Amino acid sequence: MAANCTFTRDIVRPDPAAVAAAADLPVATVSDILGWDCLMAPRLRPIDRAMRLCGPAVTLKLGVGDNLMMHKAMQVAEAGDILVVDQEASTSHAPFGGIMATAAQAKGLGGLVIDGSVRDATEIREMGFPVFCVGLTPRQAGKNGPGHVNVPVSCGGARVEPGDLVIGDEDGICVIPRARVADVTAAVRERIAAEERRKAAIARGELYPGWLDDRLAEVGAVETGGRPETA
Repeated sequence: MAANCTFTRDIVRPDPAAVAAAADLPVATVSDILGWDCLMAPRLRPIDRAMRLCGPAVTLKLGVGDNLMMHKAMQVAEAGDILVVDQEASTSHAPFGGIMATAAQAKGLGGLVIDGSVRDATEIREMGFPVFCVGLTPRQAGKNGPGHVNVPVSCGGARVEPGDLVIGDEDGICVIPRARVADVTAAVRERIAAEERRKAAIARGELYPGWLDDRLAEVGAVETGGRPETA
């Protein structure tokens, strides 16, 4: 019989310098580079719009309505890590609240991402601990299992492996595979530079992208007539 509760303590994380270099990457631009599969569903939102997170994932698969292994995940996690929780998209119970947020912040964890609910939202907002979730409920969780720490999970529809880099901002949450953090960061920086050049061109009066007419021709766009008649 498979164990009801399991955990792995040692995981491979991205180089700390690579994590630091990615700390300010916009989620939208990362998704431009990696594609939509890197994104979690838009139902996961920060409990405060100003919240942002970036760090290696400590993953957690919880049984619905239980948080026993959440406590173990916090013990296993290291400073800067992000707890990423798959609870089968259930919002019925809150496996995380103010006490756990206080402990997580004291340990230096980088935040929580859960495809589910939390509680004590006002307290968490005031302390500034980054939390991205689906909803809020006062209903507490049990402590019976099952739960598994540092296993592959699906959170918000995105696959997350232990040690992958998770970034969250007001636009949403993305996942960068651990082995690709450096090259994705470089590609995002290049894209940002290109966007700045485009903004400068707009400021010079070049309002429309140079590729527009060619692309319209490629897709067969046809002008259908003049201005509509007025009554």
